[in-house]
Amino acid sequence: MPTENKPVEPGPSFNTPDAGRTYIADLFKTVLKRHDYRKYIHERLAGDFACTLAEHFEVIKVREAAMQADLDAKDQRVDELEAALKFYADREHYHFESGNWDAVSGEPLNILWCGDEPDFIEDGAVARAALNPTPKPTCCSSCPAGCTIGAKP
Repeated sequence: MPTENKPVEPGPSFNTPDAGRTYIADLFKTVLKRHDYRKYIHERLAGDFACTLAEHFEVIKVREAAMQADLDAKDQRVDELEAALKFYADREHYHFESGNWDAVSGEPLNILWCGDEPDFIEDGAVARAALNPTPKPTCCSSCPAGCTIGAKP
């Protein structure tokens, strides 16, 4: 499910100025690797501003974690699909031990004879094309907006 359909609820509660300031100070220390604002954050930063900022950063952190989980799941799916395509691209779906393969000169070995009827089997070319796509041409930049590659201006 896309992350935009999931409600985002912040974890910690920032109901006191100290809670907001502590969160911001920790953010500066751990994320930004800055320690030089600690005194300013605890002594001069407005508490309500610190709480508002902390709540905002917490929402961003939760959304980021949800998006990362979604990306991880999609990466796993891509790896699985790539492995399946590689199986066909490497022609591992062939049963080469069969003596029924047509060996006509110049023809791909994709016909398996079953009696008098041929069975055609995809030889992995589609999977190989999917694994090694041809790069799309870039626009010539000499056409007006809405250029179609190869169209005459």
